Amino acid sequence: MRRRWLFLALGTAFAVAACSDQGQAPPTAPQFKQASTLDCNFNDVKSLLNYFSPPTLQTAQGYESLMESGGPQSTDARLNGFKIMDLIGTASRSASPPSTTVGSSLTKALTKCMFNAHDQDYTDLADTSGLDAVEFDKALSPSSGGVYYVVGKDYDLADGIPPVLKGTVGTDTLSKAAPGPATFTSPTTFTLGNWTDLLAGTANATLEDERALVYAFPVSTNPLDIVYEWGTIDPRTQFSPYALVSICDGTDPTLMVHETNAGVLAFSNANLCDIPDATGTATGFRSKFSNQSVTELLVDWLDDAHNPGIPSTWNGTSADSARPAAVTVSANTSIGFEPALRFCAYLTSSNNNGTPTELRSDVQQATECTNPPGGDTTAIRVLTQPLDPTHSKADFGDVWVTKTGTIMITATVNGGLSTTGTTSVQANVKPAKKEKE
Repeated sequence: MRRRWLFLALGTAFAVAACSDQGQAPPTAPQFKQASTLDCNFNDVKSLLNYFSPPTLQTAQGYESLMESGGPQSTDARLNGFKIMDLIGTASRSASPPSTTVGSSLTKALTKCMFNAHDQDYTDLADTSGLDAVEFDKALSPSSGGVYYVVGKDYDLADGIPPVLKGTVGTDTLSKAAPGPATFTSPTTFTLGNWTDLLAGTANATLEDERALVYAFPVSTNPLDIVYEWGTIDPRTQFSPYALVSICDGTDPTLMVHETNAGVLAFSNANLCDIPDATGTATGFRSKFSNQSVTELLVDWLDDAHNPGIPSTWNGTSADSARPAAVTVSANTSIGFEPALRFCAYLTSSNNNGTPTELRSDVQQATECTNPPGGDTTAIRVLTQPLDPTHSKADFGDVWVTKTGTIMITATVNGGLSTTGTTSVQANVKPAKKEKE
């Protein structure tokens, strides 16, 4: 089965390298302890700086000294830790790259001093396998498809930091990630956002100082089953509005990007691979991604309390008669039913002649949803959100109709491909009852 894996929000675990005592020669390879600590140890960082050669070594030592002066998890620790990570990535892409194993251990040691590795976001990384499951060594192997870049504030315009990050093996590009949103000037021509804007203003922007390490590596390079893992440090990094992810293998028009333990991601027409491919939108890189064939979208009212046709008779056309409306959405894929995430959902209504009638709602409209059924400009527009392991939810808020008579209310969910799901209910809207004097 063709699959694409991206990780636009992904968590992985960190192995901890034991460090040499001060005064001893730095190890030529990491020494892992069976019971590794999650605490920051600047001696670990210093002993692993032998990843670099002079003069980069001296530069990295200067950054480490500033980290240590600021203390663990301080702004100085994060600022200078990202600078060392940037040097790690640059060295990994050189003609004679250093040891990927030492680079991996150094990344883990830095991370423990930049962030609190005791947080569940870290201990649950890499499918809850623990810190030792993080495979930065693969990310530090660009010839094998690895990706390792610091992006965001101070890095977008830096030499060697491309706006589109790609995993390449030989002449074959397997996966790409880029900052959204994509702005189209024609059906095939678009411009991208930038990582700095994508990381600014999010819930964790202050914690992460509007920067992130983005890393990736292939899990499978089978042309019919490309699997890619994308991740970030900090694993809580959020992208607003979203990042774009692609697997560069697709020709099947039903393929959409699937995020492990999350669901199917909304489709974007931004073709990052310059070949027919599926591109998805992700608000974080926290798991693997794959391509799945989406054959249908199943849409149903969340429950009777959120079905605007129960009871069927409405009393009035003002906000006083508003009712909650919400639907569940499930994508039928090759691996079963999955939530459909960030899909555009529209709520529309029409009279018994099929003429559109206006609905109103108290919910904030999703401005990125620009393709309502029949071009109905009055459609209520929201994005689907996670609900449970097989469903997502589109919550239209409290809605009310603006015209009396027999009204058909329809929820339509579109993932960006030809596959669309709908559900409808009929309501009988009567004039509001007047109070008796």
